[in-house]
Amino acid sequence: MLNCQGDAAIGSSLKWTEAFSVGYDELDEDHRRLVKAVNDICGAYRAGHPAQFLHSLLEALERETEKHFKHENAVMLEIYNDAKRLMPDEVKVMTDNAIKEHIAEHQQTLSRLRTITRAASPDTADTASSLCMELQQWFIEHAVKYDSHLKAIFQAI
Repeated sequence: MLNCQGDAAIGSSLKWTEAFSVGYDELDEDHRRLVKAVNDICGAYRAGHPAQFLHSLLEALERETEKHFKHENAVMLEIYNDAKRLMPDEVKVMTDNAIKEHIAEHQQTLSRLRTITRAASPDTADTASSLCMELQQWFIEHAVKYDSHLKAIFQAI
């Protein structure tokens, strides 16, 4: 797994890397908060905290993710609205479609996170390890697979 230390996810932390950066300071800070939230959850499982506390951390991750997606959507739309008057019509259509797809991906990613968190159970180390691996992979997929193309856009402005 990208950027994890140790053999078992439950014993490792997700380390910040520039691969998670989109080159827009506020969104990068959002991503850092998501990495911290995932690491806090895994650390709490490792420390054997009560289920109620763990579920509160999972709910906080969901809220932080929703907040981040709203923020990222707003930034994309603001940049697009500022730049579209300079774009040829065919570029506007492609950009409109790309933004719509990205916003839809956010909904799918949030839905996947909710599925992961609803299934979370601190019953065993295996379950906790599996949860940490899923959460880490979930974040990496969002940041690297779906957000990496934003870096080129932000560098161009």
